Amino acid sequence: FYTDLESYKTYWFVPEIMYRPVKIEESYSDGSKVITSIEYKNYGNIYFPKYILSERYRRKSYGELELSSKKELIIQDDWELNIDLPDSLFEIQFPSCLLQIF
Repeated sequence: FYTDLESYKTYWFVPEIMYRPVKIEESYSDGSKVITSIEYKNYGNIYFPKYILSERYRRKSYGELELSSKKELIIQDDWELNIDLPDSLFEIQFPSCLLQIF
């Protein structure tokens, strides 16, 4: 989307949560910007994102920024780290009507 524009990024890191970024601001040469905010949850001294908000702003013709898009990612708490997964979860059952070519 913005690959042809010059840009710079500013990061806000928090030492108390192992220097994880809590805010990233990307400013582009056309005056637009993307601001991403991240909230974390501590899972046994490992910090994982629990909420990410990314807002894209574009510059109106008279200079004011307006929100043009917004993305939210909410991470659920009902998961476990490093659980064993059986190989059968990754087996694909193809319908018998498909032709197999080897």
